[in-house]
Amino acid sequence: MGSLTQMIESRLQQAEHIVELARAEKSSVIERIQERGSSPLSAEALGEIIDGLVSELSAANKELASAYSKFEELAAGKNLNHRAADDLERVLWSAQGRIAEPYGPEMLQLYGLDESPPAGLRALATFAHNSVTLLRAHTQELVGKFGSVLSTERIADELVPPLDALDDYLASLDDTSAELLAALQTRDTVADNWSRIWRGGATVLEGLFLLAERADLATRVRPVLPGLPVEQDRSAFEDIDVEDIERTTEI
Repeated sequence: MGSLTQMIESRLQQAEHIVELARAEKSSVIERIQERGSSPLSAEALGEIIDGLVSELSAANKELASAYSKFEELAAGKNLNHRAADDLERVLWSAQGRIAEPYGPEMLQLYGLDESPPAGLRALATFAHNSVTLLRAHTQELVGKFGSVLSTERIADELVPPLDALDDYLASLDDTSAELLAALQTRDTVADNWSRIWRGGATVLEGLFLLAERADLATRVRPVLPGLPVEQDRSAFEDIDVEDIERTTEI
């Protein structure tokens, strides 16, 4: 199974989990909100909000599954590097995590990495090209906690190979059929729409669960960034002084 397929399936499973949880806990959550007077909305209005979010997310799931399936069917047997965008997105997520974790999310704005990578392939390539340019235009070695050092030039270098692969992939699409290009554009548009609905719906549900004082449920629907592969994530800590950590712990 390709990594892109795994990513799509993971997104669909995550959204379906949210749908099932919202349906199962709807009555109890509304009851607790009403008991605590946490919202001026009536029980009926709260129910309509939850039902609307569930319906919209379910529809987005079906649309994403259908658009992805159609594109894969048309692309079957063609010599196209389907993993190009997925590989680049993984490196971008890694770069965002490695910068934001020790140096703060505001540092991401300097390098054009403060937004989620877009689903559209050409938009993703533009996003990455912009980040590489900014990382090299503002070259610096960021010093984090415990003396760890992160070079922006190194991050730019890591982005270039998967970005070049995506550029080659996009060039190969210029010679493919109009039907396949249309299917690809539809898939990208649907994926972007799904992301907006998922993030928006999950955020509202998280808020409702918190109003009901059900932090356990809020945690389960909270929209979070994809986890980083272990081999990439580990590089953020390569330069940490272990003795410094031990001294800090003793203090």
